[in-house]
Amino acid sequence: MWHSVQFRVMLVVGIILSASIAVLLAYTAGTHERELLRHALSHTSRISDMAAQSIREEMAAHRTTEIVSILDAFTQEDELERIRLFDKEGTIVLSTERSEVHERVDMTHEMCIKCHTDGAPAVMPPPLERGRTFEGADGHRRLAIITPIYNGTPCYGCHDRSQNVLGVLDGIFSLQDVDASIQRVRRAAILSGVIAILFVWVGVAFALQRFVRQPVMRLLQGTERVAEGDLDCQLAVSSDDELGKLCAAFNAMTAKLRRAADARERWGRELENKVKTATKELEEANERLREADRRRSEFIRTVIHQLRAPVSGMQSFVRLITNQIVGDLNPKQQEMLGRVDKKCGLLLATVNDLLDMAAVSENRFQRAAESVDLCALAARCVSQFSHLADKKGVALALELEAEPAHVTATVRDLEYAVSNLLSNAVNYTLEGSVRVTVKTESDRVVLSVSDTGIGIMEDDLPHCFRDFYRGDNVTEHVYEGTGLGLSIVKKVVEKYGGDIDLESTLGVGTTVTISLPKDGT
Repeated sequence: MWHSVQFRVMLVVGIILSASIAVLLAYTAGTHERELLRHALSHTSRISDMAAQSIREEMAAHRTTEIVSILDAFTQEDELERIRLFDKEGTIVLSTERSEVHERVDMTHEMCIKCHTDGAPAVMPPPLERGRTFEGADGHRRLAIITPIYNGTPCYGCHDRSQNVLGVLDGIFSLQDVDASIQRVRRAAILSGVIAILFVWVGVAFALQRFVRQPVMRLLQGTERVAEGDLDCQLAVSSDDELGKLCAAFNAMTAKLRRAADARERWGRELENKVKTATKELEEANERLREADRRRSEFIRTVIHQLRAPVSGMQSFVRLITNQIVGDLNPKQQEMLGRVDKKCGLLLATVNDLLDMAAVSENRFQRAAESVDLCALAARCVSQFSHLADKKGVALALELEAEPAHVTATVRDLEYAVSNLLSNAVNYTLEGSVRVTVKTESDRVVLSVSDTGIGIMEDDLPHCFRDFYRGDNVTEHVYEGTGLGLSIVKKVVEKYGGDIDLESTLGVGTTVTISLPKDGT
């Protein structure tokens, strides 16, 4: 409610209306108060003038008792409380309040100062300039009217003709009735203002409720229905104003949304049918590919197995002939048969690498992964290559953790990986050393093989993990390999959720680092 448009509009209208009515009522009440005071001042001026006229003859005859009696008679009026007669020096000569006779008044405090600042007045001051209001000791306001008593022919016997004013008659009137009337006017103004504000506020609230809030609520409800998916929502257009046009625009929008949703649904069904058809065709194609791949794998395994035995036999016969077990050979024959033996060894290595890759890539007939101590496995692999390293004059070093470093894998796969790394490091190192390290870092076990071999060209580094890839700087004069070693290592590492990193500098050496999740993490 507090955040609604209706409440905010009512609040703003109420504030503006209240301020406007308050200003209007304040102006009206002030005008009425000034009129009442002016009327009271005029009325009291007439009474004061009558009193002054009534005592002129008695003053000329010096009949003080009659003057007091006349003044006492005037104070019988409800509004007139007391009358005082001042001389030109400001001394109270006569008063209906006997106790203040002969007192001297402060002429700067009384209204006398208006006439006595520039000397004696030549004419009678206007009535509205002869009054003053003040508050008495009882808290009620009073109105005092001064009426100058001018010198005249009857007074020339006692007073100098040059004296214009003989004295001043000061009548003090009560303003209780006037103040009560002012209060009644103020209360009536406040009450009428409150009633007017309430009526206008109720009218504004009704108008907002009828012509603004209800249409807006219909729009809001319609918007919520559309947001929930009801695109058939239509609003009643009850007027031709802005809100009516907005409802019509809303209906047009929902109609377009409905048509768009129908078209989208139709396109969706068509797309779904096409996807189902394509998926079915893709599954059939995948099945054919899987079958072809299975047959290819079977064929390759069969061919590889069929090749290994003849090649191994050929190599054995060549070595028998080379060793001159079946007869003597001349040097030329020895050289030629040595080349054949070398090519048979390369062919046999290729066959073995292909079998290793097939064993790593396929899970069939594969043992379940187990907890393997990579430190112990690395030590076994290093011992297997120690003879080849000694033969080439390459120092083979091993650094292990003090505690076992277990990873989850199969022993066969890890032996493939570590053996290939050692084979590359020893075979491609003409002189220098090969260092194997195994250490534990947080939740990983890291194995690193570093050599001081021929290194790898920078352009070849991104391709080193491809099958059968060999760098341009690797020639047959160095080492005849298959180009499958690093590819087999990468497949083993990724198979068990590990990472592999290769760093190499041409002519300086190569470092291959593999990291595997620690067993139990």
